Amino acid sequence: MHSITPKVRPFNPGVITNGVEASGGSGGTVVYQWQQSSDNINFTDIPGNTMLTYDPPSLTQTTYFRRATKRKTCTLFLYALSITITVNDVSSSCPTNLSFQRHTYTNAACNGAGDYYFEVILSNVVADDMITLAGLPANGVNIALSSLNGVAFSVTTFLANMQYINSSSFRWPVDISNGASQTLRISYCWVNTYPNPVSLTTATSLCSGITTSCVASSNIAAPGSTERGLAEPSSGAFGFTAAPNPGTDHLLLTYFGNLTPQMSLCFFAITGQMMSSRYFSEMEDQQQWEIEINNLPPGIYFIRLQTNNEVRFQQWEKL
Repeated sequence: MHSITPKVRPFNPGVITNGVEASGGSGGTVVYQWQQSSDNINFTDIPGNTMLTYDPPSLTQTTYFRRATKRKTCTLFLYALSITITVNDVSSSCPTNLSFQRHTYTNAACNGAGDYYFEVILSNVVADDMITLAGLPANGVNIALSSLNGVAFSVTTFLANMQYINSSSFRWPVDISNGASQTLRISYCWVNTYPNPVSLTTATSLCSGITTSCVASSNIAAPGSTERGLAEPSSGAFGFTAAPNPGTDHLLLTYFGNLTPQMSLCFFAITGQMMSSRYFSEMEDQQQWEIEINNLPPGIYFIRLQTNNEVRFQQWEKL
């Protein structure tokens, strides 16, 4: 009996091969039939698998396989030694997702009606993992207000720790070197529509295969998830929008805030490389600029608008 023991589940064992064809006897061609069992005693045929080799599906529990062989005109099969695929319960060696919650917060530079941040808290980080966050808002990531273990991200560190999948999904490569307990916070700003219900947003561990649905923090009254208007920013703060999103070769930037003598606008690729920059000598509340960006290739960008002492980000996609 041969045994294969994987380190993760569900486990894809790959093709079970045998380079030597069955031989001997007489009475027609050789016929094969693969069988499987959960106890190595009671085997059942696997429909449609009558070749020399067999490619099992991904497994979540220990399973036994064997190949039966006979001549076509014979009635009885002969059986090869069984192969055991042992799938261990590895959940105890995977990081534990203590909570995945959506919290409301107010920030002078964001929507006065309130915005949200999403927070994943892990414990028992004794091995690397990959957490896939899906069903997030499609726009409005605020990098400056997001953090890992309480340390705020810059564009560079955000892109180093978060892998972009699409406009509403990221992968978080959990690195054991960041501690036995880890907290990821992704903040959003000036978002018009949040997933409703909140359980549509999920976090899935590659190590354990467990998917955790997001829940609203119990100490908040969540703002509505329908489209919301833009609120006036507080004194000394600012925000901006970039439309259309996604867009093509022209972008309309709208500034919200107090009169500002100078600002810089930068476009960063998801690799962290600055692709374009320009400066504005003065900005006033609700001022708009149409910006030509035909020199940028299609892709996902982070737009940074910066004054002397404040920074705001928007995620934008060029088609």
